[in-house]
Amino acid sequence: GFSLRLYQLDAVAFRGDEAFSVQRWTATPLTESLSDIASIEPHPPLTYVIFRLWGLVFGIKSEFALRMLPVLFNLIGIPAMYALGKRLSGESVIGLISAFLWAIHPFEIWHAQDFRNYGIWAGLSVLVLWLALRLIQSKKRKMLDWSLYSLVAMISCLIFYNELITIGILGLYVLLLYWRDTQFTIQWSVVNGSIIIITIVGFFIF
Repeated sequence: GFSLRLYQLDAVAFRGDEAFSVQRWTATPLTESLSDIASIEPHPPLTYVIFRLWGLVFGIKSEFALRMLPVLFNLIGIPAMYALGKRLSGESVIGLISAFLWAIHPFEIWHAQDFRNYGIWAGLSVLVLWLALRLIQSKKRKMLDWSLYSLVAMISCLIFYNELITIGILGLYVLLLYWRDTQFTIQWSVVNGSIIIITIVGFFIF
């Protein structure tokens, strides 16, 4: 998966939305991007922070260096798909097939090589699904499990607003299948409700 994402990573110059990301997310100070650019092209605030920090470290001249940001985050999807596939099926071979399909999927490779936040969100979103399912199915729900899920889900929402759809569907799943476990459903609702509220408040602020 890493090799496929590195292949011809800098073969094409920045264009279109990528060029906009370089100029307005990476090369622009946060005070300006969060106040002006976010109203023109709405994305969660963490997107602007991560892209700005990456640009400060690696500069804005190299297509290869900048595109490594989505490449590295998108790679998270490979082990996350293995873990998710194995948990859903109980079979390691299903996990391996799932991970392999993510590794070679042209859609994922395309977005991993695109200097935007979509490839980053995709890798994180699969990780959110696995952490959520592990938490939901666990007999002993430890504070660490809650913390890991909450942290990654919050980060994913603050990278791309579509993660709110994932959070919403997970909420329906919990309510339909685990409504008898009152304590868990209340905890789940409070945690995910807080994530949703923080994301929406951030949208209106910026």
